[in-house]
Parts: sequence; structure tokens; C-alpha cells
Amino acid sequence: MLLIAFFHFLASFVSPGNNINTDSLVAVARKNVSTYIDLNNSLSAYYSIDNKGVSIYESANSKLNNKVECKIFWSELPTFKYLLATVSYDSLLNIFKNKGDKKFDFSAAKNKNENLVPDTLQLLKGKKIAIDPGHISGDMELGKIEYKYLRLKKDSLKGIQTPIELIEGNLTLATAHFLKEKLESQGATVLLTREKSGQSAFGISYDEWLKSANNKTFEDAYANKEITLEEKNRFIKKRNRSDIFQTYFKFADMRERALKINNFHPDLALVVHYNVNEKNIPWTGVTPKNFCMTFVPGNIKNEYFEKLENRLELLRLIITNDIESSIALSSNVTASFEKVLQVPLATKKDAEYLEKESLETKGDGVFIRNLALTRLIHGTMVYGESLYQDNEKECKLLSELTTSINGISTSVRVKQVANAYYDAILRYYLPMTSNK
Repeated sequence: MLLIAFFHFLASFVSPGNNINTDSLVAVARKNVSTYIDLNNSLSAYYSIDNKGVSIYESANSKLNNKVECKIFWSELPTFKYLLATVSYDSLLNIFKNKGDKKFDFSAAKNKNENLVPDTLQLLKGKKIAIDPGHISGDMELGKIEYKYLRLKKDSLKGIQTPIELIEGNLTLATAHFLKEKLESQGATVLLTREKSGQSAFGISYDEWLKSANNKTFEDAYANKEITLEEKNRFIKKRNRSDIFQTYFKFADMRERALKINNFHPDLALVVHYNVNEKNIPWTGVTPKNFCMTFVPGNIKNEYFEKLENRLELLRLIITNDIESSIALSSNVTASFEKVLQVPLATKKDAEYLEKESLETKGDGVFIRNLALTRLIHGTMVYGESLYQDNEKECKLLSELTTSINGISTSVRVKQVANAYYDAILRYYLPMTSNK
């Protein structure tokens, strides 16, 4: 079995001489739930926390009949954390699905001598960092389908003689490449979930994916509860490029991003986005507003728990410190945005999605929000929104294509955003250090 090899790693944690403070572990788990995950107790049918561990149930009926889908005993907490950090996502999902309420069995590994404890490294040498450049559009045509573009009229801003066109997928990709170079120069190993303009997380363009999709693609998506029966039949009957992208593909692409990141097992994961003023639709003119913010996991709604993968994520968020560590990293990122970019921190009143869909944290400009990637990415992560593209000053800076990286013409402002992320990562690992 896959788990046999973990025996000696676990020995130092669960040997008979070790005392486990279950009261403390229960308190931390319940704090995670009440503070970050289930504020109104609407998810209680899917989990229970007691002095033995944390149990996850497939449904309310399963909990009523004490049919545990997966139980992690407190003595197994190091095992679970190690699994999260090492095994493939498919293997992890299979372990979750089949564990039930039995303890892990390591009896067959008693004679093994593997040393599985990773070395402790300093600075960024040996650190694994994943960067997800948000969205995929590389041109205006796909940008319009993705709704991730700006086309500001030439008369919308004084001194602008031609329309300003910005494609967020190219902004995020250039940022990721600049940041990757800086992190690698400090010894980090860096994963980009996509590397080329117009490329999806599948390694091909959306149009290439659409061409390769067949009836089975949508039959499988329906079987996995990713689309409805009506949507499946509609997609099979008519391959509408925009409809399939918005209804199915963009979510499939996000799951693929999370899968790549989780199988990479990074120390940190950064999801890079650029924001807009939600009240400025359809973004043909500018706004004086400009804010930065970051998002972390939590506040998951119970309608998501029909799917196995989301029940796994509920267990992970209850039993690990992923939320707390993500808040710590994200606090560094928002502080860097404010310092390096001179962009003010958002407060809850500055956007409807912050008021209605997000929870405040102890970090300034850091919010808990149930986005697909905050929910699915394991470990310490930050979902960054550095500035408003449609701000009257930012749009001009972003449109000045005076530098390039990896064949992408971009602006110095994008490089500054990369520097802000870099500054935050250095200060996260070395609190007395900043990128001068």
C-alpha cells in the first residue's frame, strides 16, 4: 500500500511515549470552523469534531446513521499533513474515499528504514512555489468571451488619443514570469500553471481543447456533476464557443490549475489577478477608485458538498492550519501592495462582493472568500488582486508597453506588481527582510 512507507515518519509523532493534547487540537479545529468555515452552523451535517478526531460524512443521513466517510484521529494528524504534502491528488482523494472510521495500518512497515522527514532549508533555497497566472486570454477575441478585458474609449481619459486595450490574461502571465525569474534567482523551484499567452492549464489553447472535446467529454462532466443534463445535451447538440467556455470550460480549467499545484506540493501558492471596479461595467471608461486585496480559504457553502472533492477540502480546512498560514502570507502580500505599488487597502465597504460574499480576517486587506481556487488549493496560499486596471492612472501605466518577458510585451507597472509579490515572500520567510 501507498501508506506503508509512512511508518517510520510517523514513529516520532505517535510513539507510546508521546502525549497528545487532544483538548488543544479540538479547540483549534472548532476555532477554524466557527471563525472561518461554518459561521452559521449550516454545514454541521457534514462533519463532527470530538476528542478522538474529525469525521466527515457524505450527507446528513450518513451522519444520522453514523456512517463515517473519513475520520482522521488526532494521533493521525501528522500522517494526514504529510499526505497533503507528498502524494498525488488522485491518491489523496482515493485515501479519503476509502478510509472510513478505521485507523491507518502501518504494521507491514515495521522493518522499513526509510527516512521521510524532509530537510529544513533556509531562505528560498529548496522552497517550492507555485504561481497561477489568472485567466487564459491572449487576444481581445477570447478576452471578450472570458469577460476579462478592458477597452477604454479614446476620449475617456485626457491625453489618450487611441483606445486603451488591456487583456488580464496577459497581465497576469507577464507578472508570473517576472516573479518566477526573481524567485529562481534566490534558489526557489517555481511552477507556473500555464506558461504561454492564450494557453490554458491543460497546456493547449481553449480552441484546441474545444476541437478535441467529444461527446464523452460532456458525458463524463455530467456524470461527475460538473454540468446539468440540460447543459450536457446542449453542448453535444451545439458546440457554442462562448456557452461552453462560460458554463463548463473555465471551471474545468480552474480544477486543472489546482490539480497541478496540489501535485507539485508547493510551500506556497500564489494566484495572480488584476482587479476592476465592479460598478464601472462595461469598463469602457475610467474610475478614480483603486484598491488592493487578497483572498484566503473558508466560508464554504453547503451546496458544494454534494461532490466528494469538496468534502475532502472541508476536512483539510478543519484539521490543518492552512487558513491561518494563508492569512499570514496574504497579510504580507497586501502590505507589499500598499508599500511597493502605493495602492490603498480595501475594506469591507469598498465592494459588494466584500460585503456580501467575504469575511474579514485579522490581516488588513485580507478576506475569506469561497472562490474555486481558495477552496481547492492545498497548503499556504494567497489569491492576490493588486490594483484596479480601469483606474484612471493604472490604465495608462499598464498600457505603456516598454518592456517584455518571454515574448510578452508589457509595462513596467507589471514588473512592479511582481516585485511586490517577491517582497512579500521574502518578508514571509525572513520578517526583517524587504526588497529594497
